[in-house]
Amino acid sequence: MTKATHLVLVALLVSFLFPLTGMAGQSQNPAPAPAPEVGPGGDSGQSDQAGQADQIGQSKGCGLWAFIKKNLKKLFEKNPEQDAELLKKLLVLAAKDLELALQAIDGKDKCYAKAFPAVGHLNHALSALHKGRPPKHLKPAFKQLEKRISHAKFYLVVYDFEEAAARIEAAKDYIGELN
Repeated sequence: MTKATHLVLVALLVSFLFPLTGMAGQSQNPAPAPAPEVGPGGDSGQSDQAGQADQIGQSKGCGLWAFIKKNLKKLFEKNPEQDAELLKKLLVLAAKDLELALQAIDGKDKCYAKAFPAVGHLNHALSALHKGRPPKHLKPAFKQLEKRISHAKFYLVVYDFEEAAARIEAAKDYIGELN
């Protein structure tokens, strides 16, 4: 879950639990209230104290809820420039993972010991692609990229390093076209 979702859930939980426990606006160890003074007419002054207690409860309310109300638009606001920058960084990260996978399977001797780290690098590239939320017009391109990387993983598992290297190169070229 996102940070904004966590803040909203915590605020809702706090706002529901404190009124139920009677601790709204109070600290854990409240100081005992002074004894009411009895006035000249036998009036104990309870109506004044009840009004003061209501004011204290309202002024010491949960600061988290007030913060969320104040910053709710900022929490759920989309920032296209920041999203585009993050998407580009994730694509660069995926391209580096693809390069590491190519380096892992490169060489004269072909063995499964080389396939394991290469599959790990391809998994990291897929994970980086899943972290980004591309705009609608780029979603088919990301699906195609994920498909190419998954095919490369398949060819690594069936021990066809040449075809896997070709698929990884194709995925790298595709990332280059997206940038």
